[in-house]
Amino acid sequence: MNLRASSDMSWRELTDFVKEDRRYAGQLYRMFEKKPFTLGSLHLHNTKRIMELRFEDIKDYGNLIFSGSKDTITLRSGLLPFQRDVTLFHELMHAWYYPYLNDFYSGEAHARALRNGARTEWLARNARAQPKLLREVVCFFELKKEIYDFSSYLAFRDYVGTPFTENLHSVQVD
Repeated sequence: MNLRASSDMSWRELTDFVKEDRRYAGQLYRMFEKKPFTLGSLHLHNTKRIMELRFEDIKDYGNLIFSGSKDTITLRSGLLPFQRDVTLFHELMHAWYYPYLNDFYSGEAHARALRNGARTEWLARNARAQPKLLREVVCFFELKKEIYDFSSYLAFRDYVGTPFTENLHSVQVD
């Protein structure tokens, strides 16, 4: 399979990658299953390490910096709500599964970084699709609640006062 930047991969491409990757990295996927990112994960992580979220004009969609006892997630300013949430979950997966999903690379580690990026993106999109978890993360970071697909509708229908279709953003979703 030809890998490319995980944020550019369709859901089908990610799923096909994971199906094949499980044969080679099955132990890693078993660890994901034993230590899932859940409603309590964010609070547990935050009791051990303070987590800060920033928005800046950066090239990438987002990044995670470990520094002392604090983790800083930086997201690109101006992302549409779906991309903001998927990117935030992507960086949260890096924090939760550290050091197993490092997708920073230089030189020969490029292929490994792409595989880890695809694994991280697959975990992130699965987690973001869970309405209760989406609501918990958005509220934890005090982000604007946005409805853009069915998961976000289920997460925020009690918070957003307008009908689903009026708040639906034109975002391509696989």
